[in-house]
Parts: sequence; structure tokens; C-alpha cells
Amino acid sequence: MKARPGEYNPDLLDLLGRVPLPRVDDASEGMVKELTIGNLTPGMYAHEEILSTNGTLLVPKGGEITHPLIQRLKNFANRVGVREPVRVLVPSSRARAA
Repeated sequence: MKARPGEYNPDLLDLLGRVPLPRVDDASEGMVKELTIGNLTPGMYAHEEILSTNGTLLVPKGGEITHPLIQRLKNFANRVGVREPVRVLVPSSRARAA
């Protein structure tokens, strides 16, 4: 977005840049697991992009797995197909409880 000056409010871009996001590339933040869509639970994060069988991006790397998202992915898997298993990061606090 910063590469397209004039299209976005620079103050807003600066604020967005300060929002802390989970680091999905650091396994010390939790445990990386390969799961089917049916085994996802809210609070996980996509460790890699989640794609449909035809290559359409469904969830970006780092995207939080929520209950509504799981329902949409299940519906999409039934209608179109989702590449499975998907790699997710289970945050440390949840990984210890699992």
C-alpha cells in the first residue's frame, strides 16, 4: 500500500504499521501443526497461506482462525475444495494446554 502514494492516507498507513501481529514464522511462539479443516480451532493462526484446490487464496499467512472462518472454510471445502492439510501455528499458551 505504501508503494502506491496518494491512494491511501499516510497517517493511517503509519498506524497500521504499528499494529502488533503474531509472528507465524517463529515456532518458539507456539507449535506448528498440519491439520485438516475439520480439526481447526479458533485462536490458531495460518502458518502458510490456505488455498483452494484451484489456487485461490482463502486465508493469508498469519491470518487468525476464527469460528466464522472455520465454518466458511468447511463450506468452501465441500463446494470447491481446499488444499489440505493446512499448516497452522498454535500459540504457546494453547499448545501447552493441548
